[in-house]
Amino acid sequence: MASLFVMLKVARRAEKLAREHTDEIERGIRKVAKTVDERTGGKHSEKIGQAEAKAGALVARLGPKQPANAAPEPPPPEQPPQPS
Repeated sequence: MASLFVMLKVARRAEKLAREHTDEIERGIRKVAKTVDERTGGKHSEKIGQAEAKAGALVARLGPKQPANAAPEPPPPEQPPQPS
């Protein structure tokens, strides 16, 4: 169980870092796509474009960029059970 806890903690940290650096990640995705396309002589441009779009969508799904010093949003208040 401890290893699962560590993995979840690492995943949360990675997600936080990705949110803080979306611009850099998107720039890296574009740079890699351009380099691969050039090295393959444009032979696989369509597939490279699709992969670039999917990677960009994944980054966009992480949500808006948050400053490194921003406090995390508090969870919504719990609703008391409704009487039947």
